[in-house]
Amino acid sequence: MDNNSLRLAIENEKFDDAEIILEEISRSKDIQAIPLLIEYLQSTENALFRNSIALTLSDIGDEEVVQPLIDVINDPKTLGFRGTLLYALEPFNCSAHLETLIYHLINGNFEVQAQAYQLIESIKGEISDEVLLNCIIEVKEELNEIERRKDILSDTLETMFAFKKNN
Repeated sequence: MDNNSLRLAIENEKFDDAEIILEEISRSKDIQAIPLLIEYLQSTENALFRNSIALTLSDIGDEEVVQPLIDVINDPKTLGFRGTLLYALEPFNCSAHLETLIYHLINGNFEVQAQAYQLIESIKGEISDEVLLNCIIEVKEELNEIERRKDILSDTLETMFAFKKNN
């Protein structure tokens, strides 16, 4: 694969051409393309193209792409566009990133939460006791917050129903 063709397509904003090249890289699992793909994964502002790059990196299957994917997932510019980025992590061992996954499970939209949960569920690696305890505490605190919100919303609902009875 000629990385110059990909670079030229991206720099000239010919994303259709770049997509074709990405498909070729995915099929061939060209590890030589990884540095260039990571560069554009981190720098592009085009969410759809970033997703295509992430999926290509996932298809290549080299563990060196995990940290750059995590970094991009945590980048504020990807807010609202993280589901596919998390999906791209599926072939990899994400045990070293449990805290990040818990954060997105708690704070993400539905798609992000579902994907984070799937990644957490598939963890097979070792997790330190400290990290595991911190994550358990975080999830318990979120459950307590949900329970508090549920109580106040239930009370508010009862109050609003009482408005009708009092009229």
